[in-house]
This record gives sequence, structure tokens and C-alpha cells, in this order.
Amino acid sequence: MSSKSKKVKLVDNIKKIYSESNSCIFTHYHGLTVSQLNDLRDSLSKTNAKFKVIKNSLSLRAANDTNVKLNEDFSIGPVAIAYTKDGDASVLAKSIIDFSKSNKNLKVIGAIVNNAAFDKANVEKLSALPSLDVLRATLVGLIQRPSTKLVTILSAPGAQLARLLNAYSKKE
Repeated sequence: MSSKSKKVKLVDNIKKIYSESNSCIFTHYHGLTVSQLNDLRDSLSKTNAKFKVIKNSLSLRAANDTNVKLNEDFSIGPVAIAYTKDGDASVLAKSIIDFSKSNKNLKVIGAIVNNAAFDKANVEKLSALPSLDVLRATLVGLIQRPSTKLVTILSAPGAQLARLLNAYSKKE
């Protein structure tokens, strides 16, 4: 396989990542050992995410072909991306931020979430948000709460009447 065909294949792979992923977090990984990178990949695989080292020039070419707006900082230095196709962006951000706190050589540069560019500060804010599953559970709880209270209120007069009749029957 020629060098040019390898590059075309790599660009196609990166284009596929950009077009199919709902979130991509860009990082500098310089200084991480192979075992640290494997630990990161293992922790990300638990959240349906992947971690891939990319070549900047090929990343820029893929971004131009897919109309992804990359920040200039996203293609300077040794860059790798953490991405997920069907996972939650906040869970991915939390995984990366947590790993970067314990491994100072992993530095978050920014992210693209649903075709919007985020800087490092916004990635940190995203990591502090609850996951989509937690938000859904909270919403269901909020929706159910009024109906539970309504049932309690509506059943209260019947329960009071039953207690009253019970008290009268015990009196006689």
C-alpha cells in the first residue's frame, strides 16, 4: 500500500469519527507512558468511548471535508482525541478530566460537542454536569411527584372516614 493511499485511508477514518461522533475531546498526550494510555483507553471503553492519536495535518484535512470547525489549538502539538458515538458527552468529559487530574501529562485542549467548539474551561463545566441518565431520572421523579401527592390527597378523606367508622365500631 502506498503512502498516499495510507493517508487517504487515515483521513477517511478521521472523517468517519468526526461525522459519526456526538462529542470529541482534543488532548495533548505528550509524556504519557504506554501503560497510562492503555489505562485511559480501558477507562474510556467502560463509557463507550475511544481514544485515538491523530496526525494534525490529516485531522485538518478531515475536518475541512466534513465541515467541522476546528479551533487552531486543536491541531498544535501531539494531539489525541477521545470520542464517543452514542455515549454521553458529560460522561466522556468527566472521564477525561478525572484522568487528567491524576495524570498531569494529559492536557485537555478543547472539544467539539454536537458540532459546537468548546474550550478547556467549557469542557470542565461539561464534566461537572450530571449524566443524561441522571437528568432523565430526575425529570421522571419531578413528573411523578405531583401525581403521587394528588393520589395521597384524594385518598385522605376516604382513609379518615374509614378510621372514623372504625373508632365508632370499637366504641359500641
